[in-house]
Amino acid sequence: MQREADTNLAFDYLEHGTALQKAGDLDAAIDHFKKAVTLAPQLPEAWFYLGIALDDNGDFEQAIDAYFQAIHLRPDFPEAWNNLGFAYHQQEEWDLAAAAYKKAVDQRPDYYDAWSNLADTLQAKGALQPALEAMLKARELGPDHHEIWYNLGNLLAMMGSLDASENSFLRSLALKPDNVDALFNLGTLYVRLQRYEDACRTFEQALRLNPEDFESWSNLGAAHQKAGNYAEAVAAYRRALSLKPDDPTIRSNLHQTLAFQDTEQPPPKPATG
Repeated sequence: MQREADTNLAFDYLEHGTALQKAGDLDAAIDHFKKAVTLAPQLPEAWFYLGIALDDNGDFEQAIDAYFQAIHLRPDFPEAWNNLGFAYHQQEEWDLAAAAYKKAVDQRPDYYDAWSNLADTLQAKGALQPALEAMLKARELGPDHHEIWYNLGNLLAMMGSLDASENSFLRSLALKPDNVDALFNLGTLYVRLQRYEDACRTFEQALRLNPEDFESWSNLGAAHQKAGNYAEAVAAYRRALSLKPDDPTIRSNLHQTLAFQDTEQPPPKPATG
């Protein structure tokens, strides 16, 4: 009877702890979850929710311990394996993170988040082809997630598949047109493809959404400079420099463009972000 009462009280602590965590009171939430595992250490859910709160608090070592407790009590727990992978990823333990994510997808093959996380970890590890395979599986499971198309665009650009990368960024933007990061990276990709007018248009789109981003202004200047639009390049560099006055690359690019603006000779290639 006492164990049943303790278990019921532990579930109360879990419920209240979850509410506190949603409200942003992590310290109180962790305290409630710790009381839950003290009252009912046999509950895998209690250890799991404690791990989530510790993750959110940046206590990854303790989170790992909590997830292991949950998995010890319930080995077939793909959500716990996924979260364990996340905690290892935050510590840049790529092999351990990948192994945990693989456990998650072995137990639940349709687990979109785990496939996506596995791809991110493999990419961080430098295993680009396996990362691509995991990302394609995530895309198959979640074709309407703008994040997976964005991540795929970045990975394909790293692998040198620039046309496929462009298509992925465009698909991401079709799903989320205000994704400033996707616009910035697509603009950078267009510079690599020497499609400078497309790059200028794309950086301008990004700047309409985030006009205080000095990197977009700087890269817009570089794209205009490479396209031969020197007056526009000067204006963009000046705006970038007003936002980041101590940046030596922006200052150098501006001075080079000014020096050659009224000559027939083009300035040296600018540095881009």
